[in-house]
Amino acid sequence: MNNGKHKGRTALGKFALGNKISKGRPPGWTLTSMIREKLESVPAGEKQSYADKLVQSVMDKALVERDHHSQKMIMNYIDGMPKEKGEVDLNVKFVVDLGKPKE
Repeated sequence: MNNGKHKGRTALGKFALGNKISKGRPPGWTLTSMIREKLESVPAGEKQSYADKLVQSVMDKALVERDHHSQKMIMNYIDGMPKEKGEVDLNVKFVVDLGKPKE
C-alpha cells in the first residue's frame, strides 16, 4: 500500500507517529469551546452578547409565541427531566411440572 507516494503514513495508509502531514487537533480545542467563546462575545455596535440574544430568542419563542416545545425545553433544563419510576412487580408465581409421580 505504501509505495513511497504517501510519506508520513503506515503501510496500511494510516498516519504514522511523528508525521508532518496531520499534527491533529490542538490540545484544549473543541467545537464546544469555540461556540462558547463566540456566545460570550458582543457584536460590534451592540450592547448584548450573542448569549443574551439567544436566551431572549428562546424566551420569546416560549412566552410570547407560547410554543409548547420551547416551554418544555426550558422546564427540562431548569428542573431536569422527570425521573422514571423504577418499580418492579416481584409478585411472581412459579409453576414446576414434575411429571407423573412414580408408582
